[in-house]
Amino acid sequence: MGYDLENRSSSVSKQLRLFSQRWFKFAQRLSQALLIPIAILPAAGVMLGLSANPLPFVSTELAIVLSNVGNLIFTMMPLLFAIAIAIGFCKDQGIAAFVAVFGFGVFVSTMGALTTIYQLPSRPIWGIETMDTGIAGGVFVGALTCFVVRVSEDVKLPAVFSFFEGQRSAALIIIPFSMLMAFILAHIWPNLAYRIDSLSLWAVYQDPAVAFGVYGTIERLLIPLGLHHIWNAPFYLEVGQYFDDGQLVRGEIARYLAGDPAAGNLAGGYLIKMWGLPAAALAIWRCADKAERNRVAGIMLSAATASWLTGITEPIEFAFMFVAPLLFLIHALLTGLAYSVCVLLEVKHSVVFSHGLIDFSLLFAQSKNTSWIWFLGPLTGFIYYIIFRVSIVAFNLKTPGRLEAENNGNKESLRSMISALGGADNIVELNACLTRLRLSVVNPKLVDKPRLMRLGAKGVIKVGNGVQVVFGTKAESLRKLLQKYLDTRK
Repeated sequence: MGYDLENRSSSVSKQLRLFSQRWFKFAQRLSQALLIPIAILPAAGVMLGLSANPLPFVSTELAIVLSNVGNLIFTMMPLLFAIAIAIGFCKDQGIAAFVAVFGFGVFVSTMGALTTIYQLPSRPIWGIETMDTGIAGGVFVGALTCFVVRVSEDVKLPAVFSFFEGQRSAALIIIPFSMLMAFILAHIWPNLAYRIDSLSLWAVYQDPAVAFGVYGTIERLLIPLGLHHIWNAPFYLEVGQYFDDGQLVRGEIARYLAGDPAAGNLAGGYLIKMWGLPAAALAIWRCADKAERNRVAGIMLSAATASWLTGITEPIEFAFMFVAPLLFLIHALLTGLAYSVCVLLEVKHSVVFSHGLIDFSLLFAQSKNTSWIWFLGPLTGFIYYIIFRVSIVAFNLKTPGRLEAENNGNKESLRSMISALGGADNIVELNACLTRLRLSVVNPKLVDKPRLMRLGAKGVIKVGNGVQVVFGTKAESLRKLLQKYLDTRK
């Protein structure tokens, strides 16, 4: 009896572990896919920022063009999400993108017809009076596209119709499926949209200090897993509504750029990324052993500059999140607190890429009450410096420069990095996002974390067969070099 219970418990534990590994792999892939359309937001922000606050060399005519193109990017977001999901999960990205665009058109047109038939609320989208499902509709179409492309691979037809076999049938199969999905959403979306809008209105208009405080904390806690893009998308693109010249505008970023006085609840991020984390990097540098201090200065000061200028924080955060998880939790809570304080003081500012000097300057003309930042910023930096310096010294945390001296005399080649990842045969899939390599491997036990750290990695995360190696902003260029090396060895 006891043996059976032990076996059953072991089986359940194994199933849960397998489920968590598969979920992480899916979430990692989803996060990477969502990053594609989100990466376009800086372009929209630059164009809308210049159109609203034109520089001397920007003519009135050019400002109008920039405004139209910038607004188009936000209008296209549902379609871009459909394409991103499709190409992120399909092997044949070309056919997936084509089917996603066509499927989204069928979906929008069918939804437009159903709003007329059932007298449902609608608004004009690309010249069609249809129901607005936002980026959720795009995600649904993208997921449907993945299913259809997979089904199409097994389609076999009589010889006379053989031209339409395989993936060429995907565009035909998507038609009835998109129409069916539109029919289902036409019946459930109004009620679902009401609940989403209620949550959105609470977050923006009733208790934004709590809502954005929670947002800031969770967004930081998701950084180690690289899943924060999933969390960012609804806040950036869906939360809150504002009518600008009769046009409905959604999301924190678009509403801020359109002049919504209730937008701008993302100001707290500037306190953390321009002041707090650079101060943490300074504390890590000053706590390094004397013999290592010059080397650590180059690393941490460049990381602090990147955070201050661009808002890219991973090189600093990965310097302490694994050696001091409690310190990282405090950092996440302080981030949420920074958002809440700025909301309570009605400091209005936003972001199009990340909370660095570039975004701060570009969107500054539309900000409000930012004089508080000149007080809160140095205060945040002081708090971070004290917390980090005291914690590192008191608990002897092994932050950079407090480890045993490393032998960096020999420059190791790409071959060394491939070897540290378990060899070419161990790498199933190699991708990159802004700051990290994302890999699927055959055997994660073959991945040599200490060696990768010696080769310049800021952190290594292994969950199941998924591995993330943080290298900072050089991740994409490194991926290209590694991929080229792997391709030449096939």
